[in-house]
Amino acid sequence: MQFRYIARNKATGARVGGVIEAPDKQSAVRRIEQMGHVPVSLELYGAPPTGARQSRAPTLSPLTLLLFVLCGLVFVALASTISGITAATVLAFEICLALFVPLLSPALRNTKYGRHVKQNLAFYIAVAPCTTAMIIGVINVEIPMFRVKAAEPAFASHIDEYLSLPITGTNSYRGQQRPRIGRMVVLDRSKRQIHTFISAKLPSKFLARRPEDVDSVVWIDWQTEVVGSYSDSKEAARNDAVVAVIDKASGVLLCRTTVMARPPPKTKHRGASGVTWAIPEVIDYLKTIARESVQ
Repeated sequence: MQFRYIARNKATGARVGGVIEAPDKQSAVRRIEQMGHVPVSLELYGAPPTGARQSRAPTLSPLTLLLFVLCGLVFVALASTISGITAATVLAFEICLALFVPLLSPALRNTKYGRHVKQNLAFYIAVAPCTTAMIIGVINVEIPMFRVKAAEPAFASHIDEYLSLPITGTNSYRGQQRPRIGRMVVLDRSKRQIHTFISAKLPSKFLARRPEDVDSVVWIDWQTEVVGSYSDSKEAARNDAVVAVIDKASGVLLCRTTVMARPPPKTKHRGASGVTWAIPEVIDYLKTIARESVQ
């Protein structure tokens, strides 16, 4: 072992210093005394000098931590709303991740990273929901949207055919009558295209990925109902959806209903929208009739 020392010469009193090699600290002191010096300080060579400020992992002030917690809760709420996963599930996952991943093994706990995580565990618990919100958003929104958009070119040449299907009869969806819906293609009639967002939110087993997979065609027409106005003279309106499901092979109208949007907010901030759309309600309706048709 090597030790750095500072000493005074016994004869002259001059201050001397250097590095000495010894098996332990006591042996180093004896060797310095044998050299005719009186040790003043002795420390392991390579260690920070005595009195030097030790570096430590950064910590958070209570105000900063509170800000991170509030931001984390907001992102958890957004993630649960977008993905349909409950906020409690997101929080439980994040707390487990923050607690157990950096403390998984003694080897990891004793590393510089493990000590840093233990000192700043509250920080990771606070910001982890933000990361999860982004991951959930990508998995539950962006990836399905990408799949639907990738399939749209294959349907482009069939849109006119789907929108001009002759309706040869009706099969009202009521009571115990459960018409087979099968795999759907969902069309916005006003835009004459696939409704990407609604399609992306449907389970893949109910959604046609290729034109040859289409069993039923869903027409969506939007109806705007103005229900009031705001202080900035903007309209408070509700966009309801008229949903018609048609069997592609036979042209039979399997079901037709008006799906109402939630009421617009009673008050709003300047510049915000006072119009609601029945998109979540349409998604729930299509899921319901698709599930019931296969029971």
